[in-house]
Amino acid sequence: MLEGFLSSQCSIKPECAVSGYLDNGLSFDVWKSRIRQKIFERLGFGCDWPYELVSEDPEEDKGPYSLQKIHFSISENLVCPCYVLIPKGKIKGLVLTLHGHGYGARDIVGLIGESTYEKQFAVSLAEQGFVTFSPELVGFGEMRLKEDIECGDWKKSSCHRLSANLLAAGKTLLGLRVYEAYAAIGLMHSRFPMLKAGVMGISGGGTVATFLSVVDDRISACVISGYANFFNSSILAMNHCICNYLPGMLESFEMPDILSAIAPMPMLWESGDLDPIYPQESTRKAEKIVRRCYASLDADENFICDYFSGMHEIHGKLEGRFFSDFLN
Repeated sequence: MLEGFLSSQCSIKPECAVSGYLDNGLSFDVWKSRIRQKIFERLGFGCDWPYELVSEDPEEDKGPYSLQKIHFSISENLVCPCYVLIPKGKIKGLVLTLHGHGYGARDIVGLIGESTYEKQFAVSLAEQGFVTFSPELVGFGEMRLKEDIECGDWKKSSCHRLSANLLAAGKTLLGLRVYEAYAAIGLMHSRFPMLKAGVMGISGGGTVATFLSVVDDRISACVISGYANFFNSSILAMNHCICNYLPGMLESFEMPDILSAIAPMPMLWESGDLDPIYPQESTRKAEKIVRRCYASLDADENFICDYFSGMHEIHGKLEGRFFSDFLN
């Protein structure tokens, strides 16, 4: 009975569905403007906060690339650490690399000494010639509440309490992370002003990458790993971290609507056939909707899907070539 009640409450026709453009006569620009504005409202944050570089550590030699840790502020009381990997050879472009749940940014830049579902993808991109910026997303790693840091478990997040407190203030943790990523893109361009920037995220990082790619015109290409799907088939179909939810989001959009609003920007999805969180069957259904949008804009070649045999994890087979094609 209770499952039926939940299903009925989540069966809402979104006001910003992409069908408004594909089937009901709205121009793409008008529809995208509407969903973009609604995303800002649901996130609870705009992109108008000041941000600035606070400090830079000396670079460390890591063989084919150097590693540097920087800190930047996104509000008076919030300073974010970020790892920058800089190739020693020819630089092909910039990539903002966004981690998911787990150890935080240290994982994707190769500093935890073990392999996880994220497969050190920032390192892989740096070795292929891309400068990567990997901010510690709020709620993970060093960006956790003191009570969670002191427990001694690096994988314990602060998502629940941060989300609850921000929701009480009319804001969201996802919105704060999107703004943090927005600030990191600004820092990337200030340091490398002549290079194009892309974004790549896995799981929770894929969530941030998705929303950021809709609202930030400075991004030239995006890779979304282990996320593209439907809300009703993924985070609403099981127990999931509260950091994924926005108040009233289903009234405004389903996930394919947000993903369609990224068009015509070059976009690559990764999806494992054994992913228990974001089922590939639903990813394929979402692809059909999003591909209609790209095709209608004569940009079908900009949308690539990498379906592989694997779990909820980075695949890592296409993004190097993808970013080479679209950031050079």
